[in-house]
Amino acid sequence: MDAPRVVFKDFGPFRYAEVELMPLTLFVGRNSAGKSLILQMLWVLLTTPPVPPAAGGRFSAAPGEVRAVHTSKFIEEVKEGRIDAELFRRAVLEALEPVGEVWRGLMEERIREVFLREPRELVRLGASEAMIEVRTSCGSYAIGIAAGGGVRVNLTPFYQRFAAMLEGVEISAVRPGVISLKWGERTRVTNVDGLDDMARIAGEIFGWYLADRCGGSPLIPLIPTGSIFWAYLPDSRAGLMSVLQIYPGQQLRSVYSDFYELMKRMSPLIRRRISDVVGRISDFTKEFYVRNVDVDEAGRFYVEFLNGVRIPLGLAPSGVRESLLLALLLSLPGAPLYVLVEEPEAHLHPRAVVKLAELIAKAVNGGKRVVISTHSDFLLYKLNNLLMRSKAEKEGDAALSPDDVAVYLVKWVEDGSVVERLHVDEGGLHEEEFLEVTRELFEEESRLLDAVQKAAG
Repeated sequence: MDAPRVVFKDFGPFRYAEVELMPLTLFVGRNSAGKSLILQMLWVLLTTPPVPPAAGGRFSAAPGEVRAVHTSKFIEEVKEGRIDAELFRRAVLEALEPVGEVWRGLMEERIREVFLREPRELVRLGASEAMIEVRTSCGSYAIGIAAGGGVRVNLTPFYQRFAAMLEGVEISAVRPGVISLKWGERTRVTNVDGLDDMARIAGEIFGWYLADRCGGSPLIPLIPTGSIFWAYLPDSRAGLMSVLQIYPGQQLRSVYSDFYELMKRMSPLIRRRISDVVGRISDFTKEFYVRNVDVDEAGRFYVEFLNGVRIPLGLAPSGVRESLLLALLLSLPGAPLYVLVEEPEAHLHPRAVVKLAELIAKAVNGGKRVVISTHSDFLLYKLNNLLMRSKAEKEGDAALSPDDVAVYLVKWVEDGSVVERLHVDEGGLHEEEFLEVTRELFEEESRLLDAVQKAAG
């Protein structure tokens, strides 16, 4: 299945940028180039709540005239024990019509929540509209943000794929008011008494389509995902942990509120598998002299150091506060399946960064998808070695396949920022920016050594 792609046009500092989300996707580059902006928009796309077909008052929330012509006619025929397959397909599509408008409103509100500003402020200076297009194996959709205000969505290409799928749904009458549906191995016998029933049926068939054609693909606005499908770890995690320790009831906003909710939702899952998970991250936690990690019944995290001292995570040293939850999420089997993290290397000693890179690789090989923004040469060098290991050793759960990795350099140009995909192969990733800084430091050191020797006579 093809990896999903996201295209940004006139969004923030980007005139045009295209990103393919691989199992491991990395964004590198200098500060203020737009890496966090991309991650935050990906987070908006991933977490905008799914919209059921009957959302917003059973057809009544959509603006303009309510349309249920095909649906009403189909319901009457079913009550009489008659079935018209073409009318059924039209009724299903009609039942889904309110979804676009309801989802548009949710998307607009979610942008405000995550970015803490009006959507129009995300439009590139001088442009009339920003466009974010999502392309997946089961269809595409687009979001437009007008510079003058307002958000629009286009789900037409996505629903065209779904409409084609409906041609394969077999429908028959069981008895008056009851129908049987079959698509491949899936079957359903259900009552059809009114608009609510048709909205429910449309949603179920849509779910069949998502599960079969999308295969759990992210970035589909209506996919049923559960409450802990994704995780976003923003910057300043160490400080946030301290604030939550001192003021546990503190009202948070934006991605920081999402982070707090993530901790609350994940703590029971981590607690149930704590021994297994702690064992998986032991090489990493040893870098902090941490002997054990546990979670109490109230969902509070604690760390125990080699000297026997046990303290709440919010009072632990900055490196532990910054990275422990990330390590646990990467090593926890199953959910969250998608982990987005800004600067995982923050507050970490280089050796800890190396161990964290190994956890990232193991998580990717275990089926998780990880999206990272980073400034760490140590992280990239270790990931580079893990890519080369895939050819040199062919074994080990920390080796990375080049086919699973995408690396993007985000950099300023004359009129904004661009996203350049870097080449990745079995020889590693080829990123020159960190090497350039290393060369500059070496040249500076050489000049200073020459100056010191001359001064010494």
